[in-house]
Amino acid sequence: MFEIHREKVINELKKSRIDGLLVTDNSNKFYLTGLELDGYWIIVTRNGINILTTKMLFGQIKMLMNDIEIFYDCDNISGLVKCLKQNKIRTLGFDSNQITVNLFNKLKKKLSDISLIELPDFIKKIRQIKTEYELNKIKHSCNIAVKTFKKIKEYIKPGMTEKQISNKIIDILNEYNVNYSFPPIVASGSNSAYPHHLSSNKKIRTNDFVLIDLGCKYEGYCSDYTRTIFLGYSTDTTFKQIYKIYDIVKRAQLTVINNIKPGMIVSEIDLSVRKIFKKYGYEKYFIHNTGHGIGIDIHELPVVSRKSDTILRSGIVITIEPGIYIPKIGGIRIEDTILITEKGCEIITND
Repeated sequence: MFEIHREKVINELKKSRIDGLLVTDNSNKFYLTGLELDGYWIIVTRNGINILTTKMLFGQIKMLMNDIEIFYDCDNISGLVKCLKQNKIRTLGFDSNQITVNLFNKLKKKLSDISLIELPDFIKKIRQIKTEYELNKIKHSCNIAVKTFKKIKEYIKPGMTEKQISNKIIDILNEYNVNYSFPPIVASGSNSAYPHHLSSNKKIRTNDFVLIDLGCKYEGYCSDYTRTIFLGYSTDTTFKQIYKIYDIVKRAQLTVINNIKPGMIVSEIDLSVRKIFKKYGYEKYFIHNTGHGIGIDIHELPVVSRKSDTILRSGIVITIEPGIYIPKIGGIRIEDTILITEKGCEIITND
């Protein structure tokens, strides 16, 4: 299955005038090899891939990737020099968003006869279109996230703390034999006004509202899912405002999802949400983008923002997560993970 990913990257490399591509980012390396292992680099050439590592990891990687040539030395840069020489690489691309200034300076010094070409997000752009293998993993990951939420919804009771609920989410994910894709967010009452609230010792109150944002990582692929739940009903003015906001957020999310289709410019999604919020006087309380791509990383391309010029294509997976956050009162966010299909879209966190 990972051979298909390599072919996609090699084909894109062939369209350029570059001989090779240096890959140092863990997520991009996983995309090419399926190895969740640090301490090695990859060189993609027009003919295939080579792995660069140290003597310490050579035996392990050779056992796992016995069909790929592996260069090893005292450090990855020394192996890189050998690899480039053997493959007669004169121009080397690298992701300028993924290496440090310190590493870049070392590369310039060691590879003085090689032309280094910046290729920001080269592989990440390719990763936007998921393969069937990836879609199966993401769907399974989303299914676990939805099941976990259903269990936690039944578990929550007044008097529990946010941390207690967050820890229970982790316990449930462990029962499914997966790790979280990010630390669960449990935000009750006024704490929900912070989109990335750190779960605290605040106790859940009777008739409280609680924002829960959770996800897991299944065999290398992430899910992301948010719901805001109510533990009762109150005639308090604050709660009435929150109920109203919930309806607006839900309406905005459903409206944009129903209109998503291949060929759309991503910015249209974000602008549509803002238009709805503006209609009800809440646009200034929407303080983040409408969503993001998801896959190996919890946040991938495309970014679902008003500035994005990416065109939606079948196979792209994104989140749609509009939210309204009123300081000192609370916030509402509803998030689903969406697959772009040939004719429209599919909600893969459908509960």
